[in-house]
Amino acid sequence: MDLISSDSQNILSGGDYSSLSSIKIKAYKQAYDIIGNPANQDPQCRQSADHCMSYIVATLLRKAFEKHEILSTEEGITREESWKHLMLLPVDYSEKAIFNDVTREIMSKIQFEHGGEEYDAGYPEGIPSSVEIQTRDN
Repeated sequence: MDLISSDSQNILSGGDYSSLSSIKIKAYKQAYDIIGNPANQDPQCRQSADHCMSYIVATLLRKAFEKHEILSTEEGITREESWKHLMLLPVDYSEKAIFNDVTREIMSKIQFEHGGEEYDAGYPEGIPSSVEIQTRDN
């Protein structure tokens, strides 16, 4: 949310999701083992989609691209307002959503990795994670 809020005009590129070059997600070991496990990166149902960080992030980004005009205003919108537009809902775990072509294309650009000891040291006090988005223009 913070990433999209802070740089929405660059990331959302006028609603053109093809502007995404790559997305790198890093997390602490326990999260990586559960929601980043390579064996779980092709969800086929709601139960597997809600345990797949690539699906969750890709769906959030797809929704952000669909709502780019609202999220990319000159004056910006608050984090709370962004969340209201992007929060995943039960419909986002339907078969139609899980196999959405745009979501699947965004998922193909996601690399999820264990962040190493630096990330592990912050858990369980926090949930150390990061997301880096590269667009074709930066």
